[in-house]
Amino acid sequence: MSESTLTEIYDLLSEIISPENKIKTVDQVNEKELLKLVQHISKEYFKQKKHTDSIISKLKENKDVLNFFEEKNENQFSSILKVLNYYQEKKNDLEKLNITLEKSTKEALEREKRLDEAQKIAKIGSWEIRIDTNETIWTKELYTIFEIECLEGIDLVDEFKKKIHPEDIAFFENMSAFDPEKSNNSQEFRLICNSGIKTILATIYSNFEKGENRYTLGTFQDITEQKIAQQKIHDLEQIEKINKKKIIEAILLTKEREQKRIAEELHDDIGSSLMVIKLAVRKLSIPEVDKRDLYTTISDVVQKVRTISNELSPNILNEFGLVNALKQLFLNIENSSTIQIYFHSDIEELSIVTKEEEISLYRIIQELLNNILKYAEAKTIHINLSVNENDISITIEDDGKGFVPSKSKSSKNTLGLLNIESRIEYINASIKYSKIKLGGTLVKIKKLFN
Repeated sequence: MSESTLTEIYDLLSEIISPENKIKTVDQVNEKELLKLVQHISKEYFKQKKHTDSIISKLKENKDVLNFFEEKNENQFSSILKVLNYYQEKKNDLEKLNITLEKSTKEALEREKRLDEAQKIAKIGSWEIRIDTNETIWTKELYTIFEIECLEGIDLVDEFKKKIHPEDIAFFENMSAFDPEKSNNSQEFRLICNSGIKTILATIYSNFEKGENRYTLGTFQDITEQKIAQQKIHDLEQIEKINKKKIIEAILLTKEREQKRIAEELHDDIGSSLMVIKLAVRKLSIPEVDKRDLYTTISDVVQKVRTISNELSPNILNEFGLVNALKQLFLNIENSSTIQIYFHSDIEELSIVTKEEEISLYRIIQELLNNILKYAEAKTIHINLSVNENDISITIEDDGKGFVPSKSKSSKNTLGLLNIESRIEYINASIKYSKIKLGGTLVKIKKLFN
């Protein structure tokens, strides 16, 4: 073999093994060196072949790459290249998935952070209970509400139960009976904490499935401040109600006193003066016919004064009670009008109410009858008064044109209706107006016993 040929072979083999150490001079090449180089290349070939066969054997165990080896004459190195490309694609997909997971995790953490902040502001915490194992999951705010430290190994439910007010412990024991499908799935109870007694609103929302497990979802909300605020509002409303009642009472009492004063003046002063005039007529030197006419006229005026005086302050009401005063009122109306009044009462004396309440009921009925006489053009009125264990009920029904006051405030600006409303409120009663189909109005008054 010529030296030039040896040099070419040696250069080629050197290029394969180590291109940077390729021999350039012919005198460096001899058959001995060439043989050593060939032996080295042969050794490396069998070493790499063994390693390659091992890789291919392991890859064939993976079902995902079996399709790469279906062809019997498939070049092993080509198959390895395909497998490597396949796993490179998988690696890229995995990296994309990791990026997506990182983004989702970050968003989930942000949502959880916002949820924690919202629950902290609202003082509300949510919980889940796995139904088959009773495993409990709490949000952070519940630890704050219940004033329980979040320690590993702590029995949350047991610590929670220790804080429930003894009078409310039955709630927790019956909590499993809550039906999320029903509207009454909320209940208040109290906790005894280091900071004081708290009022908690418990709500169960739904049962749901997560994987193969079933859970119950609910919330606990600290409504202590709300309850305190509600109580303050309630107290203020009660004070306002009491003050309003006192004002109405003062107005009505003043009105009754004034009416009584006017009635007494009419009866004593004007009535007496008319009686004097009536007696003086007899002494007048005028024809007897004229005397009789004057006498009759003065008698009518005296009677009207007595009627007005009695309407302003009926003595019979003070002396004989509401039922008898009403009977006299109805009789006076029938005597002075064409209307017929039918009155029924299942009692003779109404001894279960105060004198002030009797006066108010009398004035309410009196005002309603005045309205009927003025506007209804009715021919008959049916009045019923009944008393049972719980209330007093009065109904007034007429056959007139029918009138129902509007609920708007402007409709109550008449003095009569305002007077009725004031007295109804003063005695803690209720009044309801309704039209009758055949004509007329039905008024129902009801006063509950305290």
